[in-house]
Amino acid sequence: MEPGGKRTILPETNVQALRDLITESKALRRELDQDRAMWRIRTRYALLMVVAILLMVGGLLTIVVQFETERRDRSAANAANVRKVTEISERIADCTTEGGTCYKQGQARTAGVLAEVVRAQIAVEWCGRDPQVGSRAELEACVAKAMAAGR
Repeated sequence: MEPGGKRTILPETNVQALRDLITESKALRRELDQDRAMWRIRTRYALLMVVAILLMVGGLLTIVVQFETERRDRSAANAANVRKVTEISERIADCTTEGGTCYKQGQARTAGVLAEVVRAQIAVEWCGRDPQVGSRAELEACVAKAMAAGR
């Protein structure tokens, strides 16, 4: 408009220039919209990648924690087994080493059993010489009686 409020008619070149500007403006607008759409897609893709990475890290941490827990459980079980094996080894050593309590007890039991065997053998010999013993049943009865009497 001109200063007096009248409408000014633009020359055809100016009209064409305005049309070109509008077309260029629309093209820029479309380009901006496309850029925004691409930015949204890239942002969503990056967000999905971050979530995927976080899920993988969480999964790996879960696996590590599970393995560590199992390792601790195995370690505790192994320690208990070591204690049991140590106790058994100490018992075996006590029973097989001269001077050990178990070794001495075993010797005493063996001596007692051997003494009983010798006493039984003596009783069999003694009863076998008795002229009143004629059968196996009488021999067994005589030996039992002699063993009970302490002969």
